[in-house]
Parts: sequence; structure tokens; C-alpha cells
Amino acid sequence: MKSFILSSEQVSKNFDFSPEYWISNSLLDDNGSSLLDFVDIVNKATSEQEGKYIILDTTHTNNGLLLIQSMDINNPIERKSSKKEVNEGDILISRLRPYLKQISFIPYGIKEKLNIENIYCSTEYFILRPKSSLSSIAFLVPWLLSESIQNIFSNAANGGHHPRLDINLLKSLFIPKNYISTELSNKVEHLTTQHLDAQISMMNLFKSSNNLDNFL
Repeated sequence: MKSFILSSEQVSKNFDFSPEYWISNSLLDDNGSSLLDFVDIVNKATSEQEGKYIILDTTHTNNGLLLIQSMDINNPIERKSSKKEVNEGDILISRLRPYLKQISFIPYGIKEKLNIENIYCSTEYFILRPKSSLSSIAFLVPWLLSESIQNIFSNAANGGHHPRLDINLLKSLFIPKNYISTELSNKVEHLTTQHLDAQISMMNLFKSSNNLDNFL
């Protein structure tokens, strides 16, 4: 069994006595650039959803991709509970059972393609938002899904039946230099857009299936 001796400075800084936190903290690598150099972590939530919108829950994100086929885009269910507002270019990370890899990049142009005005998500998500609107953070997706980060997430989750990732641990992460790449961001953006377009095409095909002459 692994044990730790914590200094008073460590405890006062994070005030977290859970073994999961300190085990995962021991796995952190401080080489590279801080995640917080590139993103803000959005915590603000609203109970007011406006315009034509979609709501994302943790079933809609998986391995870097957004899954839209189970959504009712035209008639979203009215929600009274608090939700977070999502922007194109954000990254969603589920804080609930983070080892399930419920992570997704939100493709640019998705609002226009789905003919919606706004995107909201469950408060079970952390939203990573680029500090600069001119810089893509899509390169973070392969890093967040990497074995080293997933190992940290797996050890970090605490909370019995509903284990969750601590935001302080997320803020402590450092990104290796080899991941910080415009080329990698472009690749992720391209693949996530392709995946979105394929889902939309399939949904349109299903809608047209009552009239075979439309697509034969």
C-alpha cells in the first residue's frame, strides 16, 4: 500500500485529505506548460436556456467526439435545472467517472449545421475554453485521452457510487511540449468536423427513408 507524508503547506493549499487526490497528485508531471496557460475552466451555470438549442449530457461525448444522433435537435426537452453554456471550440470533460473518457471537442460551425442558436451542457462537465478566441485548443484532446492523463484521472476519482474529478487536480496539469501543436489542432478539428458531418448525413438519410425516390 502506498503511503504519503503531507506537509502543512500542501494540506493548507488544497485542503483535501482523500487518498485518491494525493495518489493522483503524485503522478503529475510538471514538465511542459500549465493547462491554465491555454484555457479557462468555466464554472458559471444558468437556469435560463434561450433560443433554439441543444443540451449535452455525459452520453453525448466519447473519446474526443460529440455524439448527436440521440439528441432531439428540433424539440429539445425543456430543462429547469442549471446548465452551462458551451461555445464552439470548447472542450468538455465529464467530471463524473472521468475514466470513461467522456471528453469532446465542440466543432466549429456546429450551430450553423444544426440550425441552432445555443449549446448548453450538464453541470457534470468541466468546460475548457481557450483564453484567446484566435487560438485553438483542439490539441488538448489527444493529450487528455493519453494513457498518462487517463491514469491520473482514474486514480483521482473519489466519491463512492458517483466518483468525480477534483477541479484542483485539473488545474495542476502540465502539457508536454510535443502536444502543443497547430498541426495537431488542425487534425483534431478536421476529424471532429468529419464525424459531425457524417452523423448529420446519416440523420438526414433516416428522415428521407420514407421516400426511397429521394436518395436512390
